[in-house]
Amino acid sequence: MILRLSVRHRRENRNDRLEPGNLEDFADGRLERGKVETAAGGLETFQQLEDRAKSRAAHIINTRHVENDRAAACQFRRFLVNLRAGRVIEAAAKRPDGRVVGLGDGKHGGNHRSAARFFAIGLSLVSCTLHASGPVDVRWVERPAGLNELSGAAISHTEPNVVWVLADGGNGEFVWKLGGHGSVFGRVEIDGVRNTDWEDMDSFTWRGRPWLLIADVGDNLALRDSVSLHIVGEPSGASRSVPVGWTVRFRYPDGPRDCEAVAVDAADSKVLLISKRTRPPIAYEVPLRPPSGEVVVARRLGSVSLPAESPIFGPYAAQPTGMAISPDGQTAAVLTYARVHLFRRQPGQSWAEAFAAKPVSLPRHGLAQAEAITFSADGREILVFSEGSGEPVKKYELSAD
Repeated sequence: MILRLSVRHRRENRNDRLEPGNLEDFADGRLERGKVETAAGGLETFQQLEDRAKSRAAHIINTRHVENDRAAACQFRRFLVNLRAGRVIEAAAKRPDGRVVGLGDGKHGGNHRSAARFFAIGLSLVSCTLHASGPVDVRWVERPAGLNELSGAAISHTEPNVVWVLADGGNGEFVWKLGGHGSVFGRVEIDGVRNTDWEDMDSFTWRGRPWLLIADVGDNLALRDSVSLHIVGEPSGASRSVPVGWTVRFRYPDGPRDCEAVAVDAADSKVLLISKRTRPPIAYEVPLRPPSGEVVVARRLGSVSLPAESPIFGPYAAQPTGMAISPDGQTAAVLTYARVHLFRRQPGQSWAEAFAAKPVSLPRHGLAQAEAITFSADGREILVFSEGSGEPVKKYELSAD
């Protein structure tokens, strides 16, 4: 289904409106402090509105009145303009066959009698995307307590439908082996290193051998003079522990900073990193295997053009928390607390140029604290993982260009 917004202008005698103060709060980013006048004349806080909208959105999706898994294009910017002007009173999804499906009560032809109510639902349901469908839930068969703070994921290069994951500091020096349906096959200890703050991982084939990279780069308070990347051979099926092949110790040219988004460009023998708490985020690179064991200085590539998120999703929604590079080496998928952004590198283009361009932004994943991302082995799917014992894995299916 292609989801489009049908904007209708309000009539003067309608009571379903936003108060002027609400519009000012919206424009100034103070949504959490505003209230909305409903059709019944009552007042709701935006948090109440968002909670109810998410419940309604889930009902609509589950009953298949509206499917966001094939959303191809949207007119969201026009909708926001009309919302700010107080002109939106109802909206509908338009199917390719021309039939209109209302987004109001989950029935055909239903209407929203509150612009702000649809605004909240629209943020839950609609995203501009031309290259992906989803996300859909992949439920865990089980989730060990040691993975409640899952922070990194990487697809196996040796076993089909296997994903390696890890957890951040305080959860031991282990990588965990997961099956494609959320089953846990066990864990492997990484010998000789300490989990100070493991925040991401990647898998790659280099010089004919499969490897895992473990990124000990977390630095919430920006206090670490140097951080480390540990590279280990991908464990075999019977391994209980593996040694570190080598460690890359590095520092940033502009001082300590927190980082949770790390990926390997094996073709260029480089490791890419994106800072988390700087505004805008900054991309860096370090050599995959420096000629010596000394601390190297990361090379600053430049800003990453991650789009801002609405204040309704919180102040940290646009922070990067994970990264993965597609098997063909041309697309970097950058995960934030809100969604996935795809940076496609054109022929002859550097990563600095790719990160400076506008990305393709996928529909919101809806996870509580998304921290890990990986491509499937064939590059046709993206898996997103979250902290929290009750959170599912989200899967996006990518279409061919």
